[in-house]
Amino acid sequence: MKNLLLPFLLCIALSACKKDDPVLTFFKCKIDGVAFESDSLQYPADNLIEGRLELRFENGNRSLILGIPEFFGEEGPHEVNWVSYDNGSATFLGDSGEVLITEIDKKKEFISGTFSGVCSPIGGGVDMEITDGEFVMEYYEF
Repeated sequence: MKNLLLPFLLCIALSACKKDDPVLTFFKCKIDGVAFESDSLQYPADNLIEGRLELRFENGNRSLILGIPEFFGEEGPHEVNWVSYDNGSATFLGDSGEVLITEIDKKKEFISGTFSGVCSPIGGGVDMEITDGEFVMEYYEF
């Protein structure tokens, strides 16, 4: 009996050590001063095409996408070359912003950082500012 119990307990101990705590994902920002946030992200940070990173944030019928054209898996500041915001009734586009990648954890497959940007209605109009952006999300690289 003793010989059967030891392997069983060892197996349980080893399986418990292998599991990492799940990464809690979220994003938050203000778009023209109005809060836009969620603690349930549907999409991971997409770095599946070498040299490009796409960050997609959604909550209900609102979505925000930031595109970084020159991304090779490095922490630090990165220029955004396209912004797309849809508030459920109109789409806003832009070509400027910044994402500061504060951490990339390849073992746990997550990325975190801050962001800001500007976009305006299709056809022209008043710019909308994206401020106070923060995120932690799953990350898969190419």
